[in-house]
Formats: sequence, structure tokens, C-alpha cells
Amino acid sequence: MEKKLQTSQAVAAHRKWRERLEKAIETGSSEFKPSVVRQDNQCEFGKWLHDEVSAELTQTAEFQQIKQLHVAFHQQAGHILEIALQGQKEEARHLLGSQGNFVKLSEGLVAKLKEWHFNNQDQATLAKSNGQDHMRAILEARASALAKVAETQPAKASRSWSLLWRTKPTASPPNTCTKCSPCAMSRPCRAPPASSSA
Repeated sequence: MEKKLQTSQAVAAHRKWRERLEKAIETGSSEFKPSVVRQDNQCEFGKWLHDEVSAELTQTAEFQQIKQLHVAFHQQAGHILEIALQGQKEEARHLLGSQGNFVKLSEGLVAKLKEWHFNNQDQATLAKSNGQDHMRAILEARASALAKVAETQPAKASRSWSLLWRTKPTASPPNTCTKCSPCAMSRPCRAPPASSSA
């Protein structure tokens, strides 16, 4: 799955843990085992972090920070769950409350996930490592195809240039003549000179 989907789902899923732990404290029971909760690779996000993230992305500082926070979050959640299941309600409430480490870890993890969700720096890292040549080849192929269209259909080329460069059709594309309508030619214009009526 892609990063943005995983991070948004992880934020929602990890916020639910507070409710689960509160319920376990009150009832003394849980559908989850503390030994499983302590493992950071058992939730869907943890499985994705461990198994599906590209090697390039795992090298980023953001990934490493999130992974560390995720491990610490699950360790603390598992510890609180274990105490709650042992019937130590006051101790579990204290650890889950504002004075405990759980709130700091939870808020830190959620904040980092949101930051990572909207951060494009890791995409830039990936583009540098394996995408620049691919993108260059795509752009060169498009420019070549557009030049061929320009030779045979100048009006269509003008519109194509505007789509390629995200400009208005009236703007002249780069390297075009100004003697005639924008023709997207990178060679001297073959259009006859405009006749001036004097």
C-alpha cells in the first residue's frame, strides 16, 4: 500500500488504543494479549513498515524516527495492558494518564505520522535515486512526439505545447518562431513572411 494511505490509517488505528486500554482497565479483560501488543510488527501499519516499505524509503530519517516511536508506543501499550489485566487499575490509569509516557508516545507518533504523510522529501529522495532518468526519458519522448506533430499540424501543436507546459494556448512555447502562430518549431520558421499592406 502507498505511504499516504498507510499513515492515515495508522493515525486512526493507534488513536483507538487509548480507548482499548481504558476498557481493559475498567473490565480487567481484553481481546488482545500483551505479548502480541508489545510487538510492533503485528498491527497493519507495523506489517507494512517491516515488509512493504521500499529500501530507499527505509533509509530516510523520517522512517527511522517513526519506526522508533512505533516500537516504543507498542511496548508501552503492551505494558499498560498487562498491568490492567493483572487488576492493577490505579497503576494502569496512571501510566495511561497525562503523567504517563503513553500520552507522549501516542501524540509523538501521531504527529510524526501526519508530518510524514504530508512530507514529499522522501519522494524527492526516491526520484533522485531511481526516477530522474525515467522522467527525463518520458519528457524527451513527449517533446520528440510534439515536434513531429508540429511539423504536420501546427495548430494542434500549439494546443499540445500548452498542455505540456501548463500554459494558456496563446503563450508561445519555448524555441518557437514569432513570425507565425506558435508552431513549436525549434528550427527556423518556414512560413512565408507576412505580407504587409501599405
